[in-house]
Amino acid sequence: MSYKCRICRKILFTEKDVIPHEPAVKGTKCSSIFIEKPEWLEDFSSEENHLYCPKCKKKIGYYRWSGEQCNCGRWITPSFQITRNKVDEPTQIDYRTVIPVDFQKNDLKDKPKDEGKNESTISFNSEDVSSATPGPTES
Repeated sequence: MSYKCRICRKILFTEKDVIPHEPAVKGTKCSSIFIEKPEWLEDFSSEENHLYCPKCKKKIGYYRWSGEQCNCGRWITPSFQITRNKVDEPTQIDYRTVIPVDFQKNDLKDKPKDEGKNESTISFNSEDVSSATPGPTES
């Protein structure tokens, strides 16, 4: 599962690169993702600096060799910190809750072909329309 730049959709890192950590304060959601040193990071000669997307050059985070404290209270050293709202996180579909396609086909097999074609169409007569249409307003 890949994490992508929210601007240009370049794949930046995968789940394998994420450094998991438990929040120091229970019930806190981390606003950052900490990762191993990314392959695309070219200039890391300084002690700390911003991380930029290698494709569109938008700022996506920060690195600091001496470490950084997550907003949950946990320290990560060294830190390659990606701001969550700068990347698209992978979503995982729970296939146990998806209705199987065969079920949908079987549901329709027993119905006659003409049955249900116009079920979503609303029918009304012309009297209904004339009574629903507003007339001229008096001033």
